Amino acid sequence: MKKYIVWLFCLSMGYCFAQNPYKLREDQLRRIENREIYVNNYVDSLNSYNYLQLKKIPRFFYISNIDRQSSLWIGLHQGISLRKLIIDRITNIPLLEAVLKDKDRRLRKKTKVPKKHYIGHVVIPFQEYSTYELVQYRLQELINEDIMGKGASNYPYPD
Repeated sequence: MKKYIVWLFCLSMGYCFAQNPYKLREDQLRRIENREIYVNNYVDSLNSYNYLQLKKIPRFFYISNIDRQSSLWIGLHQGISLRKLIIDRITNIPLLEAVLKDKDRRLRKKTKVPKKHYIGHVVIPFQEYSTYELVQYRLQELINEDIMGKGASNYPYPD
């Protein structure tokens, strides 16, 4: 009888502390919407930025911990590179070229990835790349897109 009561108690506790899957989906959707708003704000301002007139690189390129904003991740254990999301949507070629010409060390600074993963460490995609490298890859994509065109057979993003 004691085993039955303990077993029943354990089942009821599991039910009480279980997560509601519908609530999780709503939270995830809300985080995705917030992330899209956040990324779009950056992308819009960077794409409309007139470097040729202002002669100054925007502060976004010097922020080193932008990827660590876990409030914009889908879940706490699913890291995402906000730098990569933003840089991949930039189409302002003069700004990207100016970033590559800039000699500031902060652009070339890489995030130190721990060799041993400690408890609570979340791997963020593309964290091993510096902002300089991400901008370099994006500029190459834009130049290749201009040369090859979107109609090329090997174009990665169909309309």
